[in-house]
Amino acid sequence: MPAQIEQIVIEGLIRHTQHQVLQYLQVDSGQLADSKLLRQVNQRLWSSGRFDNLQVAFHKDTANGPVVLKINVHEVPGVPLLGEPLNAEAKAFLKARYWIAEALERGKELVVEFDSPSWSGSIVQSQHGQLVQIHRKSKEEPFQAALLIDNGQLLAYLSTAEQKFQTRFRSGKQQLQFHAGIGAAPEIDRLWAITLAGGISGNRTPAEPNLAISLAINPAGFWPFAYKTNLDHEWQGDQLVSRRSNGLRREETRIDQRTGEFQMHLANSQITFETGRYQRELQSLQQRTRTLPNAADPEHPVSSFVQYCCNPKNLDAMKDIVPHPTVLNAQLAIGKLATGGVLEPLDRLMTNSNASAITAENRFRIPHQHSAEYTNLSMARQLAARVLVSAASNLFPADSWPLLVARETGFVMLGHTQHTNAVLQQIYTDDQYGPVCHATISQLLSTVQPKLSKQFASRGLQQMNAEAFARDYRDLANGDFGKWMSDTIHAFQTLTPSELEAMTSLIKHDQLADLLRQINSTEGRVLRAEEKKENTDDNRVFPFDAVKHELAGWLQTQRR
Repeated sequence: MPAQIEQIVIEGLIRHTQHQVLQYLQVDSGQLADSKLLRQVNQRLWSSGRFDNLQVAFHKDTANGPVVLKINVHEVPGVPLLGEPLNAEAKAFLKARYWIAEALERGKELVVEFDSPSWSGSIVQSQHGQLVQIHRKSKEEPFQAALLIDNGQLLAYLSTAEQKFQTRFRSGKQQLQFHAGIGAAPEIDRLWAITLAGGISGNRTPAEPNLAISLAINPAGFWPFAYKTNLDHEWQGDQLVSRRSNGLRREETRIDQRTGEFQMHLANSQITFETGRYQRELQSLQQRTRTLPNAADPEHPVSSFVQYCCNPKNLDAMKDIVPHPTVLNAQLAIGKLATGGVLEPLDRLMTNSNASAITAENRFRIPHQHSAEYTNLSMARQLAARVLVSAASNLFPADSWPLLVARETGFVMLGHTQHTNAVLQQIYTDDQYGPVCHATISQLLSTVQPKLSKQFASRGLQQMNAEAFARDYRDLANGDFGKWMSDTIHAFQTLTPSELEAMTSLIKHDQLADLLRQINSTEGRVLRAEEKKENTDDNRVFPFDAVKHELAGWLQTQRR
């Protein structure tokens, strides 16, 4: 039976009081701390339109400690407080939001077109797929690029490559999900923001498509247009006309108050809803690429796609789109890492058609309904969680601590925490788990449950001996993960200094950046436990003496 909430903490409030928010949410101490309550809180906060960047979760400092409901929000500036009435313009924008959100279901296609002196392009999104195209206007250096993602395939085209990249989605449990979002830009000097995001589901049924397309129109990102100080509103009969002039730029939206029908025109771009545009553009792209050789590797779809996009010749052609040398060097580095096998787990994920590692008990799904509980999960996070849950059994030995920790981490990332406390208790009390295992868990818990992180750091120090380290290391180095780790280290060692610095500058994580620099500057590889037959020196196979002081120092720092 779920425990009861003993405390509620709301962070990020500026204009609202905690009492106002709790009264609106109708939640209080003593209620059951279950997933149903989390969904209700998320949905009510999301639908209020007063908050964005929502984070709602239960926290416990210890396995048997009190349950704290922590809510972290960002208030949308300039809009009425909870319980205060909306003006007529806000109601019109809300009606337009519903009209846009239902556009794809009515057979309409979202078309975004942009034009500049050097470049032009378009994004077309329909129920069937998404097509992005750009075109350089230069006669001396013409360049075209296109990316198509539909229910059956991914097709990329770069005119400098003299190849296409085309791969078919395999039937299986995976469903790719893409969302386009339209809303108010947070910056004062911009009016609109258009976002593209995605996700992945692990339990697609045979009746469902491989690809789900949706429009994500968050209330908190839409009706605040009515209260933007840099936007002038004028009623022309039943139409709300909202304009903003910024020098030579002019932006205008029109909303039919009766139906919510929406139109938008910007200085160098426009957003419209059309019918048939996607099919016309698709046929044109297929005609241009029909006879080109295919760069896709069916067994390594992710790696070969990254290699195709990060080919030096292709990157050079796009240098005026992404002119910053750091970004270009980072892209070159990513291409090298893909060639070196770093993306092998993702390749396995995408080519695993039977998803046999997922049982009926632990299957999960990321639906494409417009809910903050899901839209707050980035595509990268969902992909990482999917790899951890479904591919961990192929990467790590059975009944090993990396398998247990990786799968549970994946479930936590997806919000499935019903077994987490039991798993942590099992690891903490069992002497078979050594210092590397406890150090890993301590790091994972360091930001979400600091007190529990310190307990696992202390437990790791208690287990700091050569035998326990060897057990932990053997579980890491054995199996496919050991090979992948060795290949990954070797791939990072091939990066040039400029490529390495470009990667570390984009990571924004000092400890990880330092680790990558150490890997790049050293020679060698990960020794796997199978090599013990050829090498009888345990300290070379399981290098306890080489790392024990650094590991112990790190655990002591975590324990403080």
